[in-house]
Amino acid sequence: DQVAFGAKEHADAALPAGIPPGFEQHIVLCPPNDLDQLAAILAHRDDIAAVLIEPTGATFGRVPTRGEFLVQLRKLTEERGILLIFDEVISGFRVAPGGAQEHFGVRSDLAFLAKVLAGGYPGGALVGRAEIMDVMGLKNDPQWNAEHQVSHYGTFNANPISACAGLAALKMVASTDVVQRANRNGALLRDALNQVIEEAGLNWTVYGEFSEFHVFANYEDRDIGLEDIRAGSVHHTVFKGGNPAPLIHKIRTGLLSQGVDVMPWPGGLVSAVHSTADIEQTAAAFKAMLAAEICGAGKSVVWRIARASSPAVGARNECRLWAVRWSAKLERLFPTPQPFPL
Repeated sequence: DQVAFGAKEHADAALPAGIPPGFEQHIVLCPPNDLDQLAAILAHRDDIAAVLIEPTGATFGRVPTRGEFLVQLRKLTEERGILLIFDEVISGFRVAPGGAQEHFGVRSDLAFLAKVLAGGYPGGALVGRAEIMDVMGLKNDPQWNAEHQVSHYGTFNANPISACAGLAALKMVASTDVVQRANRNGALLRDALNQVIEEAGLNWTVYGEFSEFHVFANYEDRDIGLEDIRAGSVHHTVFKGGNPAPLIHKIRTGLLSQGVDVMPWPGGLVSAVHSTADIEQTAAAFKAMLAAEICGAGKSVVWRIARASSPAVGARNECRLWAVRWSAKLERLFPTPQPFPL
């Protein structure tokens, strides 16, 4: 969590609440997918201990990372004796049975695992090369143990329920095609949602590579397509924090009204047990969210309000008029959620 401030840094470079002052002095942030910038940082500093990255890109590919970038990253870190650490909390066992490391053919020095690792129960693991992990072990040397041994504590240590659930899940990952089925379902859902978008005449895109989907609402009406996203040519700020909160609210509540819930960026994860009927229901809900009752002049009002939310085009009178004209109707259709009484 202490490195997450890079995604939420304030415009004035102040640290978000909860990050102690001075902590940022121990961390160097590098823009994603910028190999030249990374090489420059490593070339001009001799105090870099490790490079930490989510190998699929932030939020399981919401900001996609290309495999070639990881190959070059591994080469740079090996040349300089710098540890490469993969955050595979999500990608481990979702991308492939061997995680992103198997899929991309890049082996990290350390990796974090969780979620599928414990079968959905509380649990996680730090794994890596033996010579690195050995620092957590005890030796027959009291002085070394006192000065160099890294203590390991854990709330979930010796948790039999998590261990049993994790063992059952990992057996399924190793002996069945659950990972491949989940990835197939992800591709089917993305195709179905993009078909709905194309039929609606919108410039949105649903993208992803494995068992995930991310909705890019393109609220600034940029000329960005799937190929641009896959090529890594789209700046990360377009994806991370690019959708305005009012637009996300309309999308999520519109889908909820049709019985479908998604994650808040918006997007989500698909599993091996999702059926064809589930995918069809989700596509139908997506279509209903963009349906004629909230459309005007062939364009979704959600899209028009998104454009009105953009600093670049928000001053246009026609966008403001659309927002005012439809605000009451949208609020009736998708009221602002109220907290449940306790």
